[in-house]
Amino acid sequence: MGEQPQTQQQRIAANEALFRRANELLRLRYEELRLDSERLPFICECGDERCTETLTLTLDEYRDVRRHPRRYVIVPGHELTESEDVVEEDDDYSIVEKHAVEG
Repeated sequence: MGEQPQTQQQRIAANEALFRRANELLRLRYEELRLDSERLPFICECGDERCTETLTLTLDEYRDVRRHPRRYVIVPGHELTESEDVVEEDDDYSIVEKHAVEG
């Protein structure tokens, strides 16, 4: 039996999860370096697999996003699906929240 092809929603979710894992590794490294007070680069967590943009936020801002399991941090304007809502906007980033089923 071969693998079933992924739906567009599954591909988007997989991309977002991959970018989130990469940002978690960045967060750990920034914490090791004690870079608590400055804005730091993170990877856009949008669902576009071709996206290579970064955004900046402090570690506290990033931790606030991670407190909500259905929230992702993205470059403003990178909202791709109807399954998410923008819940916060800053000049450098937007926070989107997935609807309960997709989160």
